[in-house]
Amino acid sequence: FRGLIGQIRDLPQVEKATPVSADNLMDMQFSMTAGTGAPDGTMYNNYMVPYVSGQDFFETFGITTGSGEKDVKYLSDLEGGMHNIVLTRSFALIKYKGKDPQAFTDSIYQEEIEKNPDADYWEYPDKVVGLVDDVKPKSIVSGNYGIQFSPVSQDAMAAGSWNIAIRLKPGVNVKSFVTQINNSIEDFKSGKAIAIDVRSYDDISEEFQNRESGP
Repeated sequence: FRGLIGQIRDLPQVEKATPVSADNLMDMQFSMTAGTGAPDGTMYNNYMVPYVSGQDFFETFGITTGSGEKDVKYLSDLEGGMHNIVLTRSFALIKYKGKDPQAFTDSIYQEEIEKNPDADYWEYPDKVVGLVDDVKPKSIVSGNYGIQFSPVSQDAMAAGSWNIAIRLKPGVNVKSFVTQINNSIEDFKSGKAIAIDVRSYDDISEEFQNRESGP
């Protein structure tokens, strides 16, 4: 699969590419937990977005950070399986109102380790490592929502079904690119990993919205 991603990245029209889980791929890969109450009483839906460490996730989706904050390359390369998480800025303001979420969660994490040194690893709390500018989990989402990005190890690519999200270079025509790649799709393979087809996010989003609004 790494070889297949490499083939895609080598195309002259491609700026960035990243693996995404095929299980929950709509406008972005996500899974949603039940509504949770913020300290001020606001209810929001919490979207959990896994991404593969070291695979240009934030750069591919065009997700940005603020001036003076940790850059997207650093956040894309966060080690998976270490309780590291990245939050959208508005979600952090809701969840950690009046606090610096990074300093706050670091101190809570350290306190927990000192209190329970023999606790199971998965019992430790998450650590907010960085903030990114706001994005929407799906184009049809309305109301309050919070997004938590969680890095996973590259070993995750060895199991399950994966897609590759592609960010084209400025000026490249999306429809022409999709047609060109689909006409030569049999050329894109590496070992047992093969490409099946290429679709634009506009088409994926339209299909999803039609399905959601149907009977």
